[in-house]
Amino acid sequence: PGQKTFFLVALASTFATMFVGATGPLIAPFAAAASNNRQEMVATNAVLMSIQHLMKLFVFGFLGFAFWQWLPVLAVLLGFGFTGTLVGRKLLNRLPEKVFRRGLKILLTVIALRLLWGAMESG
Repeated sequence: PGQKTFFLVALASTFATMFVGATGPLIAPFAAAASNNRQEMVATNAVLMSIQHLMKLFVFGFLGFAFWQWLPVLAVLLGFGFTGTLVGRKLLNRLPEKVFRRGLKILLTVIALRLLWGAMESG
C-alpha cells in the first residue's frame, strides 16, 4: 500500500477505534502487505496502534474522562503489556516467516468471522 492508502486506512481506523474496541485486525493486513518480514510487520502495527491509542487519550481527555481514577489499573495493564512484548519478541524471533504469515492470515480470518457473527447476533 502507498502513502495515500495508509493515510486513508489510518484515518478510518482512528475514527473506528472510538467505537470499536479492537482495530488492530483492521490495520494488520496493511502492515503485513507493507512489510518484508514478521519483525517489520509487528513493529509497523505496533506504531500504528500506539498512534491510535495516543489519539484516543487526547480525545477522551478533552471530553473529560477522569484518567487519574484509573491509574492503578492502567499501571498494571502497562506492566502486563511490557511483559507480553518481551515474551512475544522471543517467540516472534523463533517463529519461521512462512508459519508467521500463514498463522496471521488464519488469525485475521477467524477474527473477521467472529466480528461478523457478533454483528449478525446483535443486529
